[in-house]
Amino acid sequence: MQINNIKCHEDGNKLKITFDWPIGLQQVYIFTLPYTNNIDDGKLYTLQEYKKLGGYVTEKKPGETNYYIYPYVHQDGECVIIDHHTNSVKHIVVTKISCQIREKAGLGKYKNHYITLEANYPVPDNIICYIKKKGDPSRDINDGTLYYWGDIIQPAQPVTRIVSTLKDEYISVFVRNEELYGVI
Repeated sequence: MQINNIKCHEDGNKLKITFDWPIGLQQVYIFTLPYTNNIDDGKLYTLQEYKKLGGYVTEKKPGETNYYIYPYVHQDGECVIIDHHTNSVKHIVVTKISCQIREKAGLGKYKNHYITLEANYPVPDNIICYIKKKGDPSRDINDGTLYYWGDIIQPAQPVTRIVSTLKDEYISVFVRNEELYGVI
């Protein structure tokens, strides 16, 4: 009996962790770092709670958190945590990414967009993208022409990029992996 397909979704200041609940299992035990083997340091979570909230809901904290989710069963009259440790770890990084876009008129039919990004935790180069779109701002990463940011964003080190567009084009910035990094 294993916990599979673990995903994390950001919802305001909360994280919702979802996973495939094994058939026949009524409870899981959820541990977070610092991890110990003491059963009293975890949280017993029932199938009813999971269904009611649509997952395991917890407060969002900045930085890295490891979640260990174990099936919790009764075997031979005892309560047992089934340890499939390598299959049950979900590493989650909660990062606040701030974005500021300023427009300035350029020469002739062009304008410049000054995009400044800052994060409280490192963000890999392939996570941020921006979209150019004619007529109105894009609704998602598939609505316009996608460009990767291409630089790692280091904590407390704002990065600014100037992007030139035609006067009737707009720029929107997106996070490509909302599951780990949220939405700008």
